[in-house]
Amino acid sequence: MMFKLFATEKAPEKGETPLDFQRIAEQAQTETFKNERAVKAFAHLVEQLKEKLSDYETIISDDTSARLVSLFFREIINKARAKQEEDNARLYFVASGRHGVSNRAVKEAIGDFLKEKIEKDGSFGKTLLVTEFVSSGHSIEYLGDILEENGIDFDLAILSGGYKEDNFKDKVKCFTEKGWDVYSGIEDVGTMGFYSRQRKATGVRKAGIEDLPNAHPEKNPNASRYFMKDAREDVHMLARELSVLLD
Repeated sequence: MMFKLFATEKAPEKGETPLDFQRIAEQAQTETFKNERAVKAFAHLVEQLKEKLSDYETIISDDTSARLVSLFFREIINKARAKQEEDNARLYFVASGRHGVSNRAVKEAIGDFLKEKIEKDGSFGKTLLVTEFVSSGHSIEYLGDILEENGIDFDLAILSGGYKEDNFKDKVKCFTEKGWDVYSGIEDVGTMGFYSRQRKATGVRKAGIEDLPNAHPEKNPNASRYFMKDAREDVHMLARELSVLLD
């Protein structure tokens, strides 16, 4: 088991590549990617995971808020895999959240989806489970348990976590006691707003409790193709800028 956590502010350590976070953030077109702290969180995760990135054959994105975060990881992982002459990683979006952690129908829908993909595409191989934010941690723990039940070997990447540092560390301790390897970009800052501030840019919406069980995020009828285009371009830009950490 492993847990790597960066503090809110952290100076580069010996051997780490210094980056101009402000310059990178200023290139962004959308609000969330203009957040310098968000850029730092992505960079810190890449630094922690860089020795493992080429090993990930599959990425599983936790619900809608992790969609843009997972698209970034697909790009950076595929850059790392290309260096090893490996095929691109697969990316699946799974919705576990708003239906409630005890909803058996949602659990079965996700389990059926995973089994279907394994039958069609083969083993997931080493998998990176990506979430944007952990507060109570219930929904991501629920999803991680489903992956374990289906024999999927995964690590957990958390972009940001906790409104209180101690609570976040306690929650992560629960994950590591399960034997999970957990990596966190930045702590004690709350959500970076990849869903709440960019609902029109993700293209999907969170399901409500009243919705029918579904293993996938649902299309957002209010999504803007212009915001979506800008957000995808920000993903490309950030992956390009942070790819220097792979060297």
